[in-house]
Amino acid sequence: MSVVGPRQDSGKTLAFGLPLIMRTIRADPEFPTSLVLSPTRELAEQIAKVLAPLASTFDLEVLSVYGGVPYGRQRKALSRGVDIVVACPGRLLDLLDHGALSLEDVGTVVLDEADRMADMGFMEPVCDILDRCASNRQTILFSATLDDEVSELVSNYLHNPVTIEIGPKEVSMDSMEHHFWLMKNSMKPEYQLKSSVSAGNQSYFVELEKAPIELETN
Repeated sequence: MSVVGPRQDSGKTLAFGLPLIMRTIRADPEFPTSLVLSPTRELAEQIAKVLAPLASTFDLEVLSVYGGVPYGRQRKALSRGVDIVVACPGRLLDLLDHGALSLEDVGTVVLDEADRMADMGFMEPVCDILDRCASNRQTILFSATLDDEVSELVSNYLHNPVTIEIGPKEVSMDSMEHHFWLMKNSMKPEYQLKSSVSAGNQSYFVELEKAPIELETN
């Protein structure tokens, strides 16, 4: 599945997180069963913070993995057993190359903000990581666009994908209603211009030479 839409979405983490938790099975030490890839440490922390309390109700453990911090705590947590890993590609590959974990049991992968990962040069590491996951996994991709490298990744790693586009509907000029009021200069400036449209977005364009006109909408 690929989801195309704006990056900033307060409900996005829950949208993929709740189904992810429901699909996640208990993992053996160093063999997580679900994976979320994030382009930045800040986003990884944010996702893990949302998922952790929900996962705990199902007795599942969530670990965020990113660079800039010592390996020790992350390796220790993986050795105890982590079910859902939320990771930045670079640090995750380092841990994989050092034998700290295996992805062969990962049945669900979420690629969050894939376009940003492409912009930051992470596509090759992401592909390497996907190649190490279970072949029968489900892959879910979120991206603001499906251009270039992201589109290629979808073609190579998502089988029979369903694309869902999320975003504001474009408004054409033909779908707008236009109202014009012609007023003489002798009209008093406190004259109220009342809109006949009671719902929806409204814009007013007023050309004045001297005094302002008070606008009021019902």
